[in-house]
Amino acid sequence: EPVRGAKATQHGDGGQQLLVAGRRHRFGRAMREHHAAGRIEHTDASAGPERLGGGDLLPHRLRLDQAGELARRHPGTQIVIDHLGLQQPFEPPPLDHPWDALDDVLGLAALDNVAIKVTGACTLSREAYPYPDIWAPVRRVVDAFGVDRCMWGTDWTRAVELLTYRQGVDSFLEADAFNSSEREALMGGTLQAIYHWTPGVD
Repeated sequence: EPVRGAKATQHGDGGQQLLVAGRRHRFGRAMREHHAAGRIEHTDASAGPERLGGGDLLPHRLRLDQAGELARRHPGTQIVIDHLGLQQPFEPPPLDHPWDALDDVLGLAALDNVAIKVTGACTLSREAYPYPDIWAPVRRVVDAFGVDRCMWGTDWTRAVELLTYRQGVDSFLEADAFNSSEREALMGGTLQAIYHWTPGVD
């Protein structure tokens, strides 16, 4: 599917080939089967051995090992782990142990080509706004990856049954867990660098 920012190249026969700037992979059953069969790499053979094609991964908490393997196999590809790499609820009640797989997520920080979206963090809270129980684990993520590889997001509209958009924004704007420069990077600066995107510029 064409995406904004994708470019087309002209072939000698007059045809065009769309070059996709990135893609989003969801590690469901079909994705795991493609990964096991090596078909993910085959779809990007023209990009060379160091380029998978780039994009976001949505690994199930039990498939973080495969995300790491993919990142190691393609060190020249920027990979982004979405949703903190953790299972997240769509509606109440909150999960009993939402951060159980955090150590596995933090293990991916050793791979320089892996960044992470701190999306939906508020939905992991077992307390009311401003979600005081999430900041210690979120801080561990930022410390492990570095703020230059972390990107905030509300995960709206999946989170509509758990919090308002304003709560998802203000909780991060007001949290004592970050200094001003970290907050600026987390809530926009890193995203611009990772995705090579400038707001308002096509």
